[in-house]
Amino acid sequence: MNEHALQLLLPCAELGIQVNGALNLRVKYVRGNDLYLTLAGRGGQVILRGACPTDWRRVIDQHHESCIQADLIPLWDLPNQSDYERKDELAYPRVTGHNERIAWLGSGLLRRVALFHNLSTAYSTSSWISGDDWVFELDACFQVGNNYAPILNSLTDEIWGLGLQIEDYTCQCNLPWEESKYAIKACYYYLSHPDLDKYGRLQLRFRTLGPGHAGADRDDFIEVGADPAWLDKVLPPTRGTGASQ
Repeated sequence: MNEHALQLLLPCAELGIQVNGALNLRVKYVRGNDLYLTLAGRGGQVILRGACPTDWRRVIDQHHESCIQADLIPLWDLPNQSDYERKDELAYPRVTGHNERIAWLGSGLLRRVALFHNLSTAYSTSSWISGDDWVFELDACFQVGNNYAPILNSLTDEIWGLGLQIEDYTCQCNLPWEESKYAIKACYYYLSHPDLDKYGRLQLRFRTLGPGHAGADRDDFIEVGADPAWLDKVLPPTRGTGASQ
């Protein structure tokens, strides 16, 4: 999982095409199991805490070598913005502008990212930006269901939330399974800030996979070292399988 995270996050230039990863993201330093990341020319930082023990320097060196072998140019150790990143920003001004306008939303979500693990019954959480929307898609299995009220309540809390309000929603929770397309029940919530200066919207997609859906494999989670208590909560053992050890 550490290798997968770095492949998605650390920027590297694909000559003549684009920069892969997060533009301007830089490795600040490693301290124990913590990897400190920052943005070129910025003062903030994000800490990725690996499972104990995690040798981040070894993982970074391996990723660096794989980039070189693939004719990619690693950018994450440069002190300033590279020409490759600057050209990408200039080539896609609308994307850059969108990202900057909804940065307040991403910052608030990052500070509350544990909600999606601690309060959710989903075994899979994905996130991406689509136009003005910051999208989260949470998939839960049929045996557990998608209990999304705690997340909604936390994000809209007047004191600890993001100041968001539910703008619109669609819900399939009460539909019988045979009427749910592709054996998935989906509940979409659209949250926005009442202050018009707060540009952007949060879109939460809570999906419950029906009994006929292939879903996820517990063994895959066990193989990557998923927490046993969490795994039993979101993907309980089926008949013939035991609880996580």
